[in-house]
Amino acid sequence: MKNKIEAKGTVEFERALEYFERALEHLKSGDLVLAQGSKSLTFRPEKVVEIEIELEEENGEQEFSFEMKWKPNMKTKEMPEFTLSSSSKRTESGEHSRYPEAGHGVYDTSIANLHLCQRTEGSTESPEPCSEA
Repeated sequence: MKNKIEAKGTVEFERALEYFERALEHLKSGDLVLAQGSKSLTFRPEKVVEIEIELEEENGEQEFSFEMKWKPNMKTKEMPEFTLSSSSKRTESGEHSRYPEAGHGVYDTSIANLHLCQRTEGSTESPEPCSEA
């Protein structure tokens, strides 16, 4: 049986970033709930997750997707090293010229630096620090 809730729409870029940041905050705390009407799904990530980061451009349309999947007892697999960065220029004040509130920058994404910290189910305490992979 497949359970799925999907929220689609067209919003300002800053609003989309807010949704993404909110989802990230909840995942860091140990779970993510998506509710729509009377339906809701709660996901609790495992210690090891599969990720896919994709940038695609076709016929003038650009798409960014970040997908995360997991199931019990997954093993880590080598992932090619890559960087996420911004080509925007900083203004004289030091802010990025396009979306300064978005926190553009270069991020080290080697597999050794990808960790997901999870709160123990039922716990109200902060998640324990990540252990090295």
